[in-house]
Amino acid sequence: MGIEEMASGILNEAEKRAQAIIQKGREEERSVEEEIKNKAKLEKETIKNKTNEEIMRLETREIASARVTMKKQMVIEKKKIIDSIYDSFFSAMEKEIAKEELLETLFEAGKSKLGSVDRVYVNPNDVSAAKKLCKDVRTKNISGGIVLEKGKESVDLSMETLRGLLRQRTLKSVSNVLFGD
Repeated sequence: MGIEEMASGILNEAEKRAQAIIQKGREEERSVEEEIKNKAKLEKETIKNKTNEEIMRLETREIASARVTMKKQMVIEKKKIIDSIYDSFFSAMEKEIAKEELLETLFEAGKSKLGSVDRVYVNPNDVSAAKKLCKDVRTKNISGGIVLEKGKESVDLSMETLRGLLRQRTLKSVSNVLFGD
């Protein structure tokens, strides 16, 4: 075996090893490239899932907020309707019952609670009618009705108080009739 054959054998062996190294490098390159693609795909999926979850969370929050706003608005509208019913009732009552008759009825109801009456308070427009019921008549900033006093005791039969009592006692049934609540 001559030098040339040895050199040729060494070169062939070196070339085979070089080809094997190049092949192994290409396989590693493909493997790394595939791994990078898989990581990128996984990262993309993770970001997509997080984004979708965030969108769903925001949509859920917005829907819940809209529902709360809608319920608040419904409560406000129901209150307006109920208030208008009570307003209509008291307006109709004032039209149907004369002031003097109403004051006398309220006066007698309050007097029965107190036994006797020292003084009364009425709206400035009702003073003349109230003087027929009691000697000591004073004015008070009320829309109507009467407040009776005996010493330190008093019975408040003003329209504001009567309206509040009526509302307190009938609100649930009025709401049931109107709204089925």
